[in-house]
Amino acid sequence: MTIQDYANSIMGQPYKWGEIDCVTTAMTAVNIHYNTEIFGDVERWNTKKQAVKEYAKHESLYKYLESSGWENVEPNYMQTADVVVLDTMPMQTACVVVNNRILVISQDSNMGVVMATIKDIKDAYKIYRLRRA
Repeated sequence: MTIQDYANSIMGQPYKWGEIDCVTTAMTAVNIHYNTEIFGDVERWNTKKQAVKEYAKHESLYKYLESSGWENVEPNYMQTADVVVLDTMPMQTACVVVNNRILVISQDSNMGVVMATIKDIKDAYKIYRLRRA
């Protein structure tokens, strides 16, 4: 399965903690792209309470990625499997780049998972790329 196959398979699906939530979809897509478990230190969840507890351990998505070997990249250099972190409240939102589009969990619960462009993003954001040795 490719990252595009994964994106296609979840398109339009509704939000579900531990399956179709922003961080889970971003982690799954990145793991598929690199064909390895990149986020082995992150405990998985099935409920909002479990997700919030795990999020709190890492303080923020920015801090987690920056301390885990990810580097900040400019939007014009984004590429597949980069993680886009939206500065939303009360917690940041994780998205992933798939072939120059961004896999986003829509805030409109009727839309579910959608593909967007960087120009569609209205919140402040940072883009991260895994540093590979």
